[in-house]
Amino acid sequence: MQKAERFRIILELLKEKQQLNTLGLSIRLDVSDDTIRRDLSELEEKGLLVKVHGGAISRSLIPLPIHERLSVEQEAKVALAKRAVCLMQPGQVIIMDGGSTNLEVARLIPEDLEIEVFTNSLPLATLLCDHPHAKIRFLGGSLFKPSQVSLGASVIEQLSPIRADLFFMGIAAIHEQFGATVPHYEEALVKRKMLAHSQAVVVMATQQKEQVVEKFKVCDISSIHYLFPASTCLVDNHKMR
Repeated sequence: MQKAERFRIILELLKEKQQLNTLGLSIRLDVSDDTIRRDLSELEEKGLLVKVHGGAISRSLIPLPIHERLSVEQEAKVALAKRAVCLMQPGQVIIMDGGSTNLEVARLIPEDLEIEVFTNSLPLATLLCDHPHAKIRFLGGSLFKPSQVSLGASVIEQLSPIRADLFFMGIAAIHEQFGATVPHYEEALVKRKMLAHSQAVVVMATQQKEQVVEKFKVCDISSIHYLFPASTCLVDNHKMR
């Protein structure tokens, strides 16, 4: 079987199952384990999957620019946002980073709710400018254009004096074994700092983000206090809601 045909089959299987193992692929494609490992390495270099021990896992949609992600699973995002916004209470200090699901949360914040929001997301800060009782503090830094968020050392430094009540963390992927992950190193560093300066972490995961993995880890599932999954495929955890 030609390499191009193997690639096509591997990607189709990955789209269907989200996770594949090397042994199963070698049997299915009738080639050696070494051939499959080389195939997976090449597909990873092309950005089409993430190679893990013993196989491969699907990548997330996060590498797409945010304006292309807004309409993806939009109804599911609204449903998750309606559940998560109920955690907000008057007088809270809240951190919200980038992501299309967080934008849905921001749209649903009651107009009479007095809160203080720290964010590094340009679209989210702009959206909340129309909220009558939300105090907005924008965390400035180097702009990462695809996600329209600020990153870098200056953002991390601005987070140092904050002790937020809630952190609404946007994620690219979440997996029961590999935790919450993102595709960019600096983004992972900023999210880790936000997590460290928050009393509780909130994550909303649409189905396309579940059981997939990206390059850089933010935290284990056990570090998430409120996890709102779109399906039941994630492992049961006493902190999930």
